[in-house]
Amino acid sequence: KITITYAGSIGLSNNLNSFFEVIKNLEGNQKINFLVIGDGELKNKYIKKYSHLKNLAICKSVQKKYVNNILARSDILYLSLSKNKIWDYGQSLNKIVDYMLAARPIIASYSGYKTMINQSNCGEFVEVDNIIELEKKLIKYSELSKKERMAIGLRGKQWLFKNRTYNKLAIKYSEIINSL
Repeated sequence: KITITYAGSIGLSNNLNSFFEVIKNLEGNQKINFLVIGDGELKNKYIKKYSHLKNLAICKSVQKKYVNNILARSDILYLSLSKNKIWDYGQSLNKIVDYMLAARPIIASYSGYKTMINQSNCGEFVEVDNIIELEKKLIKYSELSKKERMAIGLRGKQWLFKNRTYNKLAIKYSEIINSL
């Protein structure tokens, strides 16, 4: 079976309603399981509403040192953010870096300025709250071969090492400062 994982906070800003609705819609799909790891103010609400689903496991948060191992054992990684004007300027979320380091395809419900995932071609963005499109993307990626998913995920990890090491970032910042 394919495991689609979300790891992180389970709160308002994470906007997981669409994800849980897709999980419910795909309960009959024998090929896909969902894993949600984390804590937050909405976790109990989601447990009450969705924990009966056979294709879903909701777990408590884990120590940071174990996160990459869990992500690397997943097949597809999911993240979501609420609509917010601040995202029009981009994002640099630790979660995206963690996901990219796990070398797995990423599907993100996000409506801001699209960066790293697009630049590295390691997954796709879906407009926030678009349940139909999110479901299509998750099915599309779950139907890829393991080799195809691994190649997509590896692009993200390679892109990070090429573009986001401390050394590379320091050089870019120095160039910007020197140009002022």
